[in-house]
Amino acid sequence: MFLLFSFRGSVSTLKPRTLNNSRREYKRTFLQLIPERSKMSRTEEVNKMTENVYKGILDHFNPSLKNFVTMGKHYEKALTGVTVAAKGYFDALVKLGELASDSQGSKELGDTLFQMAEVHRQIQVQLEDVLKLFHSELLAQLEQKLELDIKYLTVC
Repeated sequence: MFLLFSFRGSVSTLKPRTLNNSRREYKRTFLQLIPERSKMSRTEEVNKMTENVYKGILDHFNPSLKNFVTMGKHYEKALTGVTVAAKGYFDALVKLGELASDSQGSKELGDTLFQMAEVHRQIQVQLEDVLKLFHSELLAQLEQKLELDIKYLTVC
């Protein structure tokens, strides 16, 4: 008969055991780790796992993505509002520049205001272009893919 030493917890719990007891304990522990074999076939198991993944996507990922798209639309709307306000600012700069250019003493001020208005207009044009790209390249695409994803996953 062989003696084995098992270590559980601390050094003080080191105690001799027989080989037969050790095998039985190992087998009992090993069998507890393996889940019971279900009556489903491997194909059914894979199908169930796939359905669980789809359910996880529907329950967690898609709502987050939908929230992201909604926040993107709010962001786009806010930037559009900023663009409208910026156009009013641009118009006011141009009017001030025209008024300043009319008088001899403030001609330089008028020219400076026109330059500021031109730079501001260029920035606004770039912002509007970026806003259009943001809508068409990101928001519209994400929204379309999300709708297709929801349709596909609810059919499955």
